[in-house]
Amino acid sequence: MAADASTTPAPIALGTVFTSRRVLTEAQLDLAIELTGGRHPVHTSEAAAQAAGFRGRIFHGAVSAAMMAAAIGERFRDRQIALLEQNNRFAAPTHPGDVLDSTWTVEEVRAAKRSGDTILALRGRMTNQDGVVVLESRATVMLRRPS
Repeated sequence: MAADASTTPAPIALGTVFTSRRVLTEAQLDLAIELTGGRHPVHTSEAAAQAAGFRGRIFHGAVSAAMMAAAIGERFRDRQIALLEQNNRFAAPTHPGDVLDSTWTVEEVRAAKRSGDTILALRGRMTNQDGVVVLESRATVMLRRPS
């Protein structure tokens, strides 16, 4: 059955920007440690993190990258999508109490091999409450055609 106009998602335009915000907590850091098994002292010990030059315990960089990817999933929650690739540059640590703003920009829109599917190239940046860039990311996403 063909999709009608009410179920066909609007095309994604070059230059489209979307954002998300997350507030990090101590409990989330503890959950990230449990989930990843990443028990390096900068994640688990306030004293070790401070001795390493941080203001306190820090999140794993992969957690910030996952939050960036989650912003893509949230933006396209009405579509079937696949995250094909994500490349990250970790610029600064993230700590419990930080407010993180993620911004993604669509840099390329092209047809995928499968008719009706679309490939998006995205450029993203995550900043904390002080405007410090903590993560820069590039991602490639495939949006599936509506069934």
